[in-house]
Amino acid sequence: MLRCLPDQPSDILEITALRGRTHDRGYTFRVTFPSGARIKARRFPPGFDCQALRQTLSRLPSERFAQIRASNSRASLEDWVEGPTLDTVPCTEPLLIASGRFLADIHRAVPAEMQEGDVLDQYGRTLQASLLSLRQVGLLDPMLTRDIQAFVSRNAPQRCMQGLTHRDFCGTNLVMCGGTIVAIDNVTMKVSALDEDLARTWYRWPLGEGEWRTFLRGYSETRDIDSYLSHERFWRALALIHAAAVRLRVVGIAEAEPPLSRLLALVGRGDLRTAQPRARAG
Repeated sequence: MLRCLPDQPSDILEITALRGRTHDRGYTFRVTFPSGARIKARRFPPGFDCQALRQTLSRLPSERFAQIRASNSRASLEDWVEGPTLDTVPCTEPLLIASGRFLADIHRAVPAEMQEGDVLDQYGRTLQASLLSLRQVGLLDPMLTRDIQAFVSRNAPQRCMQGLTHRDFCGTNLVMCGGTIVAIDNVTMKVSALDEDLARTWYRWPLGEGEWRTFLRGYSETRDIDSYLSHERFWRALALIHAAAVRLRVVGIAEAEPPLSRLLALVGRGDLRTAQPRARAG
């Protein structure tokens, strides 16, 4: 696609966020032209449906989301949005409230539906596969695994609201551009549990608890958060287990340890440093 452009790049820099032994989440590049203009080029992982992403973006305000200008089954060219990312600016109350409102706007972009039944059943297969992968490399032993499973089961809701979720909403993927917050990395959007998306934001954006509650205050202006708050520990555990398993697969054990330590602290088992000797022995 780059060869088809009227101007050829003067510089191509890989900016893939999670680098490691595999790239099953794709590659991302900043492409600069002699004029100084930039675009973002992305190579998708196998099986990625770019057409579905473009359809999703078409439902959202173009001024709030980086747009795809060209794509095929393997790659895309997207707008490069200039401005500071929110992880590099002070987390003021107005900024956090505006960010919370922004995520709530995404969640109401398509009609939400209540999913009845045991929510744990919906996530059980992925949950068990993630825990197994962590056990196989010695990061968890059988007793720790049982404790985590019991914690998740105790805190699981019986139903959840499903709608459009971003799944990577965080300071590094939000740019302040001319006074407007713009989402720049939107490839993970899909219909799933709204409360899970809140927990994924909590994990991906390392805010203090006070800042997180301010973010939720902005979010709650659009959607009631009682369901999330009632089962926050379940959704947080789910986000941390998923993150640890992904980082283990893509990078390795060292990158899996930080979210796993946070998970053990949430469960009440200290952190990975105190649990490690027994886990390694397993």
